[in-house]
Parts: sequence; C-alpha cells; structure tokens
Amino acid sequence: MNSFEKIKAGISGVLATAVVTGGLSGDVNQVEAKKETKIEPVRIEVLAQTDDDKVAEIEVLDDQNLNVIINPKSDSDDYDGHIPYEVFLSQKEQQDKENIDSHLPFEVLEEKKRVEEEERKKEEEKQRLPCVVIYSGDTSKNEIAFTFDDQGENFDKILATLKENGINGTFFLLASEIRNNPERWQQAVKDGNLICSHGTSHNFSLGNQSEEAIRADIQEWEDAVTEVLGADYLKKFKEETPYFRTPGGNKTDTLLKVLGEMGYKYTFYWTAEDCWSMMPENNPNNLTMEQIYISSTKPGAIFLLHPPHQSHVDEIIDGVEAKGYTFVTLGEWSDYYGDQVAS
Repeated sequence: MNSFEKIKAGISGVLATAVVTGGLSGDVNQVEAKKETKIEPVRIEVLAQTDDDKVAEIEVLDDQNLNVIINPKSDSDDYDGHIPYEVFLSQKEQQDKENIDSHLPFEVLEEKKRVEEEERKKEEEKQRLPCVVIYSGDTSKNEIAFTFDDQGENFDKILATLKENGINGTFFLLASEIRNNPERWQQAVKDGNLICSHGTSHNFSLGNQSEEAIRADIQEWEDAVTEVLGADYLKKFKEETPYFRTPGGNKTDTLLKVLGEMGYKYTFYWTAEDCWSMMPENNPNNLTMEQIYISSTKPGAIFLLHPPHQSHVDEIIDGVEAKGYTFVTLGEWSDYYGDQVAS
C-alpha cells in the first residue's frame, strides 16, 4: 500500500477537523459554518510520509465526514495517482528520451542504435564462459554413467540391452549417425536415453582447426538433430544438457572457447574406455574387457564404449550392479557439475 492509500485508509469515515500546513485555504470555523453542524476535533495520524512535497485537498461530504486526499506533488500535470510515483517518473523519463530521439536525424539515430547494439553484444560476450572439461560424475553416490560414442549398426543391440536391463545411456553421436537412423534415435529418446554432441567430422584434430571450422562442425550436428529429433529437442538439450565429447579426447583453448560461445557448458572425458584400454601396452595384466570396466567401478565413474564392443555391455552391467551400483545418464548429474564449477 502506498502513502496515499495508507493515509486515506486511516482517516476514511472519520468526522474531523483537518489542519494541513501550507496548501489549504479556510479554517475549521468556515467548514463548520457551511455545514451548520459542530464537528468535534479528532486527531488524524499520518501513517506514512515520503520526502516528496505534498498537495492536499479536503472534500466535505454530505454525511459531514471529511475526505482528505494527499498526493505526491509532480512536475507534470499528467500524474493522476493511479500508479506509484516512481513508476510514473520512470515512464516519463523514457517517453522524454523517445521524444528527443524522434527529433534526431535518421543517420544519427541509426548510429546511436548501432553503438547500443555493440555494447549489448560486448556485455553478452562477457557472460560467456569457456566449456568446462568434466572427468567424473557425482562422487558421493554409487552411480555410474554408461556412455557410447560415434556410429554403427551395433547401436541397435546396445539400445536393446539397455532396455532389457531397465537403464538408460548417454550417446555422443555423430551427425551422420543421427541422419542415417532417424527412427532408431527418435525411439531412443522416447525410451529416456540422452543424445549429446560428438560433432560432425570425427576429426581428432578438431581443436586445432580455426574457430570458423569448429563452429561449422558443431552447427552441422545441431542441424542434424533439428531435422531428426526436432527443434524442441535441440532447445531442451541446449538449455538442460548442453554436453559435448571431443573426438579422441582432443581439447584446446580454442575448442573450449567456441564450445562455450555456442552454449556448450561441459565436454566429457571418461574413467574407463574400451579401445585404449585393450591395447597390450595399456593392459599389462591382460584383463578382459569386462574386468577392465568392473575394476574401474567407483562413485561417479564414466564408462565409454564404442559399438564394435557391444557384446560386452550385458556382462559389464551385471558386474557393476553386483557391486551395488546403479546406472544414470549424465544429465542426472547436472546439479553436481554446476556445484563443482561454482566452487
């Protein structure tokens, strides 16, 4: 309630003699003579007051009550008391500015708009942060994220295995995989799987390309998603799970900068991976693929597997669940990533 409303509420219906310093003509006797009725004085308490000058009016009603109206004093005759005075001043200031602008030459006005737009873009640029590299998920819970990369017919078998086990995966797909198998990925999304960006070219040196080339590669992937999964999916993806995985794990400052500018908050590495781990020089104990993943099980671990090794998925799931772990998508850890980056 503003000052006027509080005052009016406090004195409404009160039979009173009002003495308002400065701005009221006449006195109590004149009012009493006019009404031919004696009015007993009562005290009127001002409930609120601002620093603004006041103008006041007294209206003598037929029932001998006095209706006292106090409004902020305005430099404009347009103020009618229906909106807060501060709002009125703000609107008037904007209107005055527009009136001034309307008298500027067209060329001056266009240059003014151009400068304002540049300033706006610079401010937006300051808000864009480079993409952050993520190496693991929530380490406080016995949860694992099973992720899959690239392309290939074996994705059908992987999706079927996940569905049979009642879990969802995170798929970093190439643009060609999405375009070539629209029904596969439309159904995968319906089943609750998360589709994320692996770019278009699968170039292990993507991070060493020019900013324009990197941007074009990522934009092509977004175009494929829009065509197959729809603009709504892309919008939701960019707002909630804007995740990227670089081919080969390559990362550079240039790549992270462009990703950040395009709205990608995080790029993901992994805890266990199939191709690299099975190379003899990286597997001195000659572990099976299942053993490599199961031995890598720990809170927040991120598993990466490629379609050629889909036959191992079922045994990996069984071994991980036997250790008391559950599977989640990367999107289910989104709050955890934000907390880590903020800290």
